[in-house]
Amino acid sequence: THTHTHAQFSRLNSVNITAMSTSRRVEYRSDLDEWNETALQRFYFRYGITSAIYLLNSRERRLFNFILFCLVAMGLYTTYVFLPDYVCHTIDHYWNPSVPDSIEPLS
Repeated sequence: THTHTHAQFSRLNSVNITAMSTSRRVEYRSDLDEWNETALQRFYFRYGITSAIYLLNSRERRLFNFILFCLVAMGLYTTYVFLPDYVCHTIDHYWNPSVPDSIEPLS
């Protein structure tokens, strides 16, 4: 095993820093260079971290994603089917208040 004192470490670090700074080609790497993945991979990574599905095994993760996909698909389908009629009915109701609703009050 190697044991080094604090002075030896600081000397080693200064040697390494000077050797790196005297090199001919200086490379500056930004955080964007670290992300060579596509936008979809970054989105899935953030989704996994935010929802904590990275803690699940692959079978549980697939089941969770499938259930979530089904819920989102049902919500989008329901919005596509019922929202236009609801918006048209609401606009018609407020623009033509003299036209009675389809439901008659009990007499």
